[in-house]
Amino acid sequence: MSYKKLTIIFVLLILMSPLNSFVSLKIVPSAREQSMGGVGNVSAIGPQGMYFNPSITAGLRSFALAINYQRRFLDTYAQSVFLIRSFKNFNVGFGLNTFNAGKIEVRPPWPTDEVFGEINPADFTFYFNISREIKVQDKTFRLGASPRLYYSKIGEYSASGYGIDLGMFFASIPNFNWGISLLDFGSEIRYYRIRDNLPTRLVGGVEYFLNLSRMKFLSNFKIGADFNYFVYERTSNLNIGGELNINKRLFIRAGYRINNKNEPYSFGLGVVAKKLRFDYAFIPYSLNLGIGHHLSIGLGY
Repeated sequence: MSYKKLTIIFVLLILMSPLNSFVSLKIVPSAREQSMGGVGNVSAIGPQGMYFNPSITAGLRSFALAINYQRRFLDTYAQSVFLIRSFKNFNVGFGLNTFNAGKIEVRPPWPTDEVFGEINPADFTFYFNISREIKVQDKTFRLGASPRLYYSKIGEYSASGYGIDLGMFFASIPNFNWGISLLDFGSEIRYYRIRDNLPTRLVGGVEYFLNLSRMKFLSNFKIGADFNYFVYERTSNLNIGGELNINKRLFIRAGYRINNKNEPYSFGLGVVAKKLRFDYAFIPYSLNLGIGHHLSIGLGY
């Protein structure tokens, strides 16, 4: 076996370890939810809501589009696009979420100055989303599913798989919503001789919103929380976030991720002009890795 092939396999072992596999699927694609600590199982809005809970998109009433770009630490970045089209009895949507790890030098798995070349690891995941809203008197229920396709490439090796997201949303109590979802449930992924599972997780979310319209310039305040349980890793975390709406046009947001030492805090702003939205988030990373910047543009919601 050549040194180059041995080195790439060594890189695979690191990137595909149980603690690091498919990290891209854990990166929040949208700036609004990113700035709120990754909270979105119930509180997400727009077509990118299918990332958090496939039933969220049932609340949209027309065509909606969201484009997202995120510059993370080092040379890594993520991009995504989501769209939804509403019909009489259900909504249909599509999504593409990508992650690029930047250029990595290929070296043997021992100390040396010799460089064999570069590889550019990247992940892609595709969504097909279908959702429906059901109203019973003053109660609202939403159901949704998103069949998924996954593809990842590291050097000359690639892997693909399939899966599905399932979710439910409930609005049965005034000013309080809750929901549950099963995300990234699917086939085993195989790189060369290395096998790994998708980062399947169970998510439960809640949201409470307070009407502030009686106060000058203020509209409402929303606070939400998501509890994530990663099935195969047997780990969990809790994300908390809030959003203050000023005069229905300006939004100030902040969030905190419990049990996340790499990016515990996040902040952001949003502006709405008719059906056009601009959202920005910044995330201070630990270990002196700098600040991540995230920009989203939305249309139709």
